[in-house]
Amino acid sequence: MTVNAGQFHAELEKELKGVEEATTDFTKEVALELRQECEDRSPRGKTLKLTKSWAVSVGKWDKTIAEGSAAQAEAALASLRPGQSVFVQSTDFVAGFFENGTVHMSPRPIAAPAIAAVSGMEKRA
Repeated sequence: MTVNAGQFHAELEKELKGVEEATTDFTKEVALELRQECEDRSPRGKTLKLTKSWAVSVGKWDKTIAEGSAAQAEAALASLRPGQSVFVQSTDFVAGFFENGTVHMSPRPIAAPAIAAVSGMEKRA
């Protein structure tokens, strides 16, 4: 049996490209779902500022994002390349207070339960 190394290499490259595309598509899907879970789990206060703050950035944490939305997340993920990091972040500084609590407030986590729900680790009652 003979193997054409050039043909094998081309087929392997094609297969790897398909895996990269599938992985990138899955990453986008998870990021969008996680952003939505965080939004859904945020308290609905008078201004809804925290609820509307969940955003997605690609490659690095982005301090310049003014407000999150599904459209903002989709636009950010359009530039995603294989192997890049994706961040689901809140643009509202109070998110950390809810997640970790303060000396005056017990933790009321948003991101941790959202991650558990998206990863399928959340216990179903």
